[in-house]
Parts: sequence; structure tokens; C-alpha cells
Amino acid sequence: MTYVHVAHDCVIETDVILANGIQMAGHVTVEDRAIVSGLVPIHQFVRIGTYAFVGGGSRVNQDVRRSRKPWGTRCISYGLNSVGLQRAGFSPDVKLALKRAYRLLFNSDLTVSQGIARARLELPQVPGGGESSCPSLRARSAG
Repeated sequence: MTYVHVAHDCVIETDVILANGIQMAGHVTVEDRAIVSGLVPIHQFVRIGTYAFVGGGSRVNQDVRRSRKPWGTRCISYGLNSVGLQRAGFSPDVKLALKRAYRLLFNSDLTVSQGIARARLELPQVPGGGESSCPSLRARSAG
């Protein structure tokens, strides 16, 4: 695509799709298989998680969690990137566990720490989900 600015010390992992007009500040990390649509400015030290899909024209000023679909000038998450998970071959059990974890962490009255603890107790441990999402929550750098 045309005119994608990648500033100093950025990390772009494998199978990432970047559309035109993206402005990436320094120290940004875009994890495996993430998709960033066109005309998106990304603030410094932001991490865009694996399988995330950032909608066009969004302003990313804080971390985008794994498998999320944020969109808009305030980059609000509108749920999991279920299409990306399906295309990546995730099983229905893994997708269901990720959906339940998302609800516990982001659509409940629990804090993130309480949500992680509850997810570990209530949700089955499945390969590609559950436990592997928790380190990305603790390793966040912006927001």
C-alpha cells in the first residue's frame, strides 16, 4: 500500500496487513496477523495484538487487545474479530472461550485483574485461548 510511515524502533510481526496512510509513531508493536485499515494514526508505545482488526480512520492512542475490532476516533472495541479467528482456523471451542473471556474482562463490572482471576476459574483452558490471552493483558504498554 502507499505511504505507510513506520517510525523508529517499531516491530511489525508476521502476516500483518497495513493499508495506506497509516502513521506509526515510535516503539509501536503490531503483533502477528493483525490488520490495520487505512488512514490510521497510531500513538507511540502502543501494542496492537494478534488477530486484531483496526477499522479505517480510527485513532489508536492506547493498546488494542488480541482479537479485538476497535473503530472510531476514540478507538472503542466492538468485540472480538470473529472473522479473523475463523479464517485463522480457530475451533468453535476456542472462539467460545475467547468470547466468554472478553465478556468477563470488558463487559462486566469486574476490574481486569478480577476478570483474569475469574476467567482462570470458570473457563476451560484451551490451546490458543484462555491462558495465552492473559500475558498480553499484563504486558500492555499504553492504556
